[in-house]
Amino acid sequence: MAEFTIKDLKKIYQSLSPLPTNKRCAYCSAMAVDKEHVLPKSWLNSLISMQSGGVEVEIPEMLIVPACRECNSLASSLVFKNFIEKRKYIAKRIRTRYRRLIRGKDWTNEEMNELSGRLKEYIYYSMQIKKLVEQRLEALDGKLEFNIDYRYE
Repeated sequence: MAEFTIKDLKKIYQSLSPLPTNKRCAYCSAMAVDKEHVLPKSWLNSLISMQSGGVEVEIPEMLIVPACRECNSLASSLVFKNFIEKRKYIAKRIRTRYRRLIRGKDWTNEEMNELSGRLKEYIYYSMQIKKLVEQRLEALDGKLEFNIDYRYE
């Protein structure tokens, strides 16, 4: 990933910390702002087309879960063996996307106080994004909690 500008970092930070909702992303536990089809609509539509063409196929129930915008777009229209494989795929993509920020230095308050201007702002947003991404990765890598309402109407 190329160097980030402060504008890029602010935009990433705002997208990773949307307004609070009562729904959590089924993948990374961030605030959910989207509805994600566990089995992509394009795949289900293909099955429906096959069935209407006379092919005997079983069409699974459409499962919709709450998702943050990034997890929803990373999974895209790919089909996975199971929900856990999809979570692993999303975690890998997030690690790749934010690898530079994840590996970035953790600055102490004393070090931050010595900085000023644009550099301080850049470091601040980099550290905030790193913290949010690490929390999301911890949720993606952790034990799946089933107390989330996975039927998102």
